[in-house]
Amino acid sequence: MAAKRWVDEPHTAKGYQSDYDLLIIVNDKRLTDRVTYWAKLEARLYAEQTITKAIRTPINFIIQTLKEVNAGLAWPLFLKGRRQGRHRALRKR
Repeated sequence: MAAKRWVDEPHTAKGYQSDYDLLIIVNDKRLTDRVTYWAKLEARLYAEQTITKAIRTPINFIIQTLKEVNAGLAWPLFLKGRRQGRHRALRKR
């Protein structure tokens, strides 16, 4: 929802629809390998959206380590979330 408003226009020429971007934070760099660790989740989400229609809104996920997230807090993706209060400060527990 980067545009600050929800968009659902399947009837237009572009057919644009807002989506969800989920940030998955892992504690080991090896777990960021999409093919090895996340392909089943990706396939399941795709099937739930296209086949069963259980999910109407597209879901994308970003997999990063806590170190990468902390280093990237100045990136636009994270800045927007911070400004909008979408996440609390990230800290190791």
